[in-house]
Amino acid sequence: GLWRWTGTSWIPTQEHFRQMAVNDLQTTGGKNISKIETASKFIGGSQPTLELSDTAIKNVTDLQGSISDIVGIRESIQKSDVVGPISGLQALSPFSVKGKILQAEVDRVRQTVGKALEDGVLRKEDEEKYKKILPILTDPKEVAISKTVQLEKKLKEDLERYIELQRQFGGGAGQLQTLQPEEVGVAESLF
Repeated sequence: GLWRWTGTSWIPTQEHFRQMAVNDLQTTGGKNISKIETASKFIGGSQPTLELSDTAIKNVTDLQGSISDIVGIRESIQKSDVVGPISGLQALSPFSVKGKILQAEVDRVRQTVGKALEDGVLRKEDEEKYKKILPILTDPKEVAISKTVQLEKKLKEDLERYIELQRQFGGGAGQLQTLQPEEVGVAESLF
C-alpha cells in the first residue's frame, strides 16, 4: 500500500515516495526530488518519526527551498546564452531582457540561500559574501555551474546534519543553541 498506520497516524510508505518521485520527474523534471528524498528518509527510515519544533520546520524548509533554488538556477544557467565573461556583460545593458531576467533569478536565489545559511537574517556584509559564493553572469559557464554544484552539496550536508542533530536531541532547539559545534562533532560552517 501507499500508506501505513504507525499506531497514532497514517504515514506514506517508501512505495508512495517512489511514486511521488516518478510523478515529479514527469511533471517538473525532478525539481522536487531532493525534498521527496528528505521526506522519505525522515519518514521511511529505520528511525522513528521526528517531531520538529516550528523553528526547526522553518529551518528545514528554508534549506530545502534553497537546494531547490540552486538546482533551478543551475538549470537556467545551463540553458542560458547570457552567461560567460563576454556574454554576461549583456546583463548590464538596459536592453538585454534575458540578462536582466537571469540576474533577477540569481539575486533572488542569493537571498533565499543566504537567509537559510544565516538563520533568516541576511546582513549587508553577508550579501557581499554570497555574491562571491553564487554564480555571477560574467563567470565562465563551467565555473557558474560548479559553484551551484558545490553549494547544493553544502546545503544538503547542512540539512542532513541539522536533521541528525534534531534526532539526537529530540528536536530540542534550546539544547542545540547552547552546544558548541565541536561538542556534538559538527565541523564549523565552510562559510
